[in-house]
Amino acid sequence: MATFPDDAAWAEHLARKRWPDRFACPHCGSRRAGALRRGRGCSSARERARSQAAEGGPR
Repeated sequence: MATFPDDAAWAEHLARKRWPDRFACPHCGSRRAGALRRGRGCSSARERARSQAAEGGPR
């Protein structure tokens, strides 16, 4: 079993396992994405999440 020096190393390992060909935003397909509170996403996905939260949730 692999061990990791910290949570960031563990998270990076999981990301490489889940997205071996680099992450792509499921909303728009962008490869310019970063970490979100609940996963990863691009700026358009973050903006969409903010809009949904302001409106009271996803529709």
